[in-house]
Amino acid sequence: MRRRAKTRGEPAIAKENRLQAYVNIRAKIEALTLAIETVKGPRVPGDDTGRQQLLALLPDSRNRFCEWTTAAMDSHADPSWPVFHSNAAATLRDQRASDLLAEVISTTESVKALSKNQSSPPRSTEKVTDIRSELRVARIKADIADRELKAALAGLRTLRDEVVRLEAELKSLRNKSTEIARKKDREIDALNRRLGLTAKSARETK
Repeated sequence: MRRRAKTRGEPAIAKENRLQAYVNIRAKIEALTLAIETVKGPRVPGDDTGRQQLLALLPDSRNRFCEWTTAAMDSHADPSWPVFHSNAAATLRDQRASDLLAEVISTTESVKALSKNQSSPPRSTEKVTDIRSELRVARIKADIADRELKAALAGLRTLRDEVVRLEAELKSLRNKSTEIARKKDREIDALNRRLGLTAKSARETK
């Protein structure tokens, strides 16, 4: 029986780098969420300029989010925000980061909507745009969930196929074991008969 080749898992260093990248992206999402709340917070007389400057530094797209760093915020970064760095766009394309990607899209869409609201008074057309943005984010989240479900189902089918294969292999081994045992029994019976004949012949010659 041939042994199946073992598949190697993710190298330890690569796994550590990936987890650190996820931690950095999570920090960026947290900082961006806090910045959005600052822009949306209660208005203070004479503070509009500061809000506009802060809003202008916030990423309103996935690419800008990847490039965004604490250093780029200059003096507008709140000391309570986590420190973060730029990240590779490929990290967000990884299926294992699908939940992070959904949050990145949601927060950057919020920044985009805030920029529109700050530039002019709210109008019905802008509300429609905001609703469409929310729908787009919802569709993206639904697509991500659908892909994850399909991947899980594919993995389940693979496991089922493996179970069927192992059951067939076990059945084959049992049949072979039974056949070997029967063969050994026949050989023992034949040997016993030969021994019996030999003993009988020895008695008769005395």
